[in-house]
Amino acid sequence: MLNEHEDELRELGVEVYNTPEANITLLRALIESPSTLLLLNDTENSIYEVRVLNHLYTDVQIKNLQFAQDITISQVIRNRKLIAPNGNTTIMYGDRLIFTGNKQTAAQIRQALATAN
Repeated sequence: MLNEHEDELRELGVEVYNTPEANITLLRALIESPSTLLLLNDTENSIYEVRVLNHLYTDVQIKNLQFAQDITISQVIRNRKLIAPNGNTTIMYGDRLIFTGNKQTAAQIRQALATAN
């Protein structure tokens, strides 16, 4: 049933997840990189996602972000496509950033990036 409506939901901006596929992906990641489990169990650091809605951070290269030293951005999702970023990657309005960092610092960074202006 979901497959019939998946494209329609995506066009409406709904994030569609396939739970079994997500579980398989997680297990594969744990097998390929067992240290991933350390990050998942870490009490001070974690993995985060944020949508960039603050224009102060758009059209800025990652290396020039004021908090670039505090987090590691592992993926940029732009127009439903994954981008493996580097310091020269330019952040665009609406990008979703997947990053790791300290829980306290990450909360402040997420708030700053997600605050629409």
